[in-house]
Amino acid sequence: MSLTRRLVVSAHGAVGVLLFIVAFAVAGHGRPEYGVFYLCLFVVPFVLIGIALALFRGNTKVHVLQFPNIVSLLYTAFVGNMVVTGSFL
Repeated sequence: MSLTRRLVVSAHGAVGVLLFIVAFAVAGHGRPEYGVFYLCLFVVPFVLIGIALALFRGNTKVHVLQFPNIVSLLYTAFVGNMVVTGSFL
């Protein structure tokens, strides 16, 4: 497996963490209009998960591990959106 392919298959986690870091970098300067844009950015890690599922050449039982990853990405989007918009529960 080439290095590029390995990076693409594993990039979804790094992108999710980067989006969470960006949310807290914006903290204190959040506006409600940032919320939709921030949530739209979460399409990227979900697309990368789909690519990872399609390109991974190994034991397919490993795909089950994407379920907790998807749940954590949804939670990250929820918390990050509150931080970016400045409106907490």
